[in-house]
Amino acid sequence: ICYWVFRQPENRLSLYIISFFMPPNAPIDTYVRVETAEAMDIFLRPAGVFARARAYAVDLLFRLLWLWLSSMVMMFVFVGGGSPEWMMGLIFLNLFATMWLYPVLFEVFWHGQTPGKRIFRLQVISDNGAQIGWSASLLRNLLRLADGLPFLYALGMSVMLLHPQGKRIGDVLASTLVVHTDDAR
Repeated sequence: ICYWVFRQPENRLSLYIISFFMPPNAPIDTYVRVETAEAMDIFLRPAGVFARARAYAVDLLFRLLWLWLSSMVMMFVFVGGGSPEWMMGLIFLNLFATMWLYPVLFEVFWHGQTPGKRIFRLQVISDNGAQIGWSASLLRNLLRLADGLPFLYALGMSVMLLHPQGKRIGDVLASTLVVHTDDAR
C-alpha cells in the first residue's frame, strides 16, 4: 500500500496518507515550492518523463498531419507552375516552421501549452511560476536537438530522470519547468 500511495500523488487520499506518515517539516513528495512576488508560497507538481512523452507524441502527430496536408496542398497548387527546386524549398521551409516554430508559438500564445500539453493538462512556466516568454520558449525548444541525442531523446530522458524536478537540458538552461495544471481551470 505504501508503494501505491507514493506513486499516485494526484490522488487526494494519498496526499492525506503521505502527510500522516511524514514529519511536519518534510517536503511533499515531488512538489516544488515557489515563492511568488507577493511573498506567498505555491506548490507545483512537475511533470515526469511519461506525462511529457505523451504530450510530445500528440504534438508530433499534429505536426506530421499538418506537414502531410500542407505538402499535398502545395503539390496541387504549384503543380506545373514552378521548378522542382523551388517546390522543394517551400516544402523544407514548411518543415522547418512546423517542427521548430510550432512549440514556440503555441507556448507563447497559449500560456505555456501546446495542443498535446493542453490535452494532458501540462504547462510550461518559468522557475519563478510566471508565464513563459519568447526567449525562454525559443531557447528550450532549440535545445530539443541536444535532448534528442544520440537517438530517440535518450540524453533528454536521462537528464529528466536524474533531475529532481524532471527538467531536460532545454528546461535547465531556459529556467523553465513543465508542471501539471490543476483541474479547476
